[in-house]
Amino acid sequence: MVLVVLLMLRYSPHMSALYSIVATLVVVTLTSERFSPKQLFDVLVTAGRNTVTIAVACAGAGIIVAVLTKTGLVVSIGSIVTDIANGQMWVAAIALMFVTLVMGMGVPTTPAYVITSAIGAPLLINEFGAPVLAAHMFIFYFAILADATPPVSIASYAAASIARCNPLLTGLHASRMAIAGYVVGFSYLFVPEMRMEGSFVSIMAHLMAIVGGLSLLAAGIAGYFSSHLNILVRLLLIGLGIGIALFSWIDVYLRDAAVLGVFLLLYLFSKASASRAEAIS
Repeated sequence: MVLVVLLMLRYSPHMSALYSIVATLVVVTLTSERFSPKQLFDVLVTAGRNTVTIAVACAGAGIIVAVLTKTGLVVSIGSIVTDIANGQMWVAAIALMFVTLVMGMGVPTTPAYVITSAIGAPLLINEFGAPVLAAHMFIFYFAILADATPPVSIASYAAASIARCNPLLTGLHASRMAIAGYVVGFSYLFVPEMRMEGSFVSIMAHLMAIVGGLSLLAAGIAGYFSSHLNILVRLLLIGLGIGIALFSWIDVYLRDAAVLGVFLLLYLFSKASASRAEAIS
């Protein structure tokens, strides 16, 4: 509570965290279950040990970001992306996605967004005609997702230190669970309905296509939809899910029909598998 209030009062994150720690110690001291000196020492030792992994990751990421900014490569990234894209906005979007994820390593979302939007947003707007809101939402989405993207996924590292598990493995699982966010980020550029542009029916139709495509993608990654799926079905679902969610040039009602058809086939497949299992047993 203290942390949230101090951040809302525009204290820096560092000072907010420090005051929150002090407030926690004061509250614990005033309760009946007080820390003994040994317990307090153990808590501080554990906190320091858990912070080491995050500190090393931040230091490494800080070196990369500092090299990019000090050498002026950040300023040159716009022209590099333009040359790579060769007039194709989807190529530029993929390149800017990686730029944003790299610039967001170990950096809070706001600085990552400010740095990358200064490069990427004017490029998308002026060179490729992307709407202002779409360009900035695209950059902002991936600035947030940088915290869950290996190798330096700060949010995942923090969670791993609490759960006492492998930080890199946690980051891989986090990026897998956040894969819908990567798709939604691209949708802002290519689907005007994601920005609430168009009729209500069109907006709902595109929303159904994107949610349905992401659901198929999730089923393919998880390998389960009412029953376990073999590897070929999973690969097919992953491809279909990405295509249905992102291929906005295909008629939206055709994509909606494809979503319903695939879900129906999966349901019938699971029912047939259950019937065969009962017959064998």
